Amino acid sequence: MWQNVKYYAVAYAIVVLGVLIATGLQLLEGLFPGIHPLNKLAANLSGISFGTVIMMVGLIRDKRVADAQAEANKQRQRADKAEAAITQANQQVEQASQQAEQERLRAQKAEAELARVRAEYEAEVLDRIRRLEEFTGMAAPERESGDAG
Repeated sequence: MWQNVKYYAVAYAIVVLGVLIATGLQLLEGLFPGIHPLNKLAANLSGISFGTVIMMVGLIRDKRVADAQAEANKQRQRADKAEAAITQANQQVEQASQQAEQERLRAQKAEAELARVRAEYEAEVLDRIRRLEEFTGMAAPERESGDAG
C-alpha cells in the first residue's frame, strides 16, 4: 500500500486543485457574467475526473487485492490437497475394510471345512471303534424297540 501513496496523494492534490479552480471560476463568473455556466461544470468535472482516474490507477496498482487473492488461492489449494488426502484415506479404509471382510469370510469357510473334516474323521473313528467292538465282541447288544426290559 505504501508504494501507492504517491498515487493517492496526487489524486487528492488534483481533486483539491479542481475544487479551487471550480471555486475560482465561480467567483469569476460573478465578476464577469459573460462566462458561460459550462465553465463551472467543466471545472468541477475536470478535477474530480482526473483525481478519480489517478486514484483508480493507485487502486489498480495496489497489490493488496492481488496478495489476498494469491493467499486465497494458496488456501484453496491446501484445502483441495487436504480433501484429496481425506478421500484417499477413506478409500484406503474402505479397501482395508473389504479385505478384512474377505479374510473373515475365508476364515469362516476354513472353520466350516475344518468342522466338516473333523465330523468326517470322528464318524470314521467311531465307525472303526464300532467295528472293532463288534469284531472283538465287546459291543453291547442292541436292544429291540419292543423290549421294555
